[in-house]
Amino acid sequence: MSIKDLAFRGHIPAEEALDPNFYDREDLAQKLWDMYETDPRDALVIYAVENVYNVTLALAKLAKEKNHKVIVVSSEATIVQTEYAKNAKELLALADKRLDLKIPYPDLVMDVKGTQVCQIANLIGNMFAQSLTMEIYTALIECGHEAGVLWSANIVGADEHNDSICSKFDGRYNS
Repeated sequence: MSIKDLAFRGHIPAEEALDPNFYDREDLAQKLWDMYETDPRDALVIYAVENVYNVTLALAKLAKEKNHKVIVVSSEATIVQTEYAKNAKELLALADKRLDLKIPYPDLVMDVKGTQVCQIANLIGNMFAQSLTMEIYTALIECGHEAGVLWSANIVGADEHNDSICSKFDGRYNS
């Protein structure tokens, strides 16, 4: 789930996503939730390494109200020091599980002639998502379930292969 999906998929006008207060709109949490078909066994994983916006906290609260587990992957020392510190503390308190990545702010790791570059939080977030995908795939296979893997679009037959997998999960994921 990404809050910008509301605009990308036409659920709100694109101009709304450009509003400086877009992430502070708690009402968008329900709209985002309603875009997806959730299963009672689903958990909500929130990745927050800088700000915990109002809509993020509202989404977590909504998941909890619906009896879903909330897992927060964050840099705790960073998120509790921003202008959204109150939201961050509340999010951490309601989380069923927490993973603290301990990424310092600013998260720039390379110095090029006195200029700090290379945001590590984005890289770690992508690695975490890929690792989680691998673990879920492994668990499904080990339990005897079919677990499809999407192919790169440059492979012959990828469109048909990917469509057959995606059709099984229509409404359950973001692509």
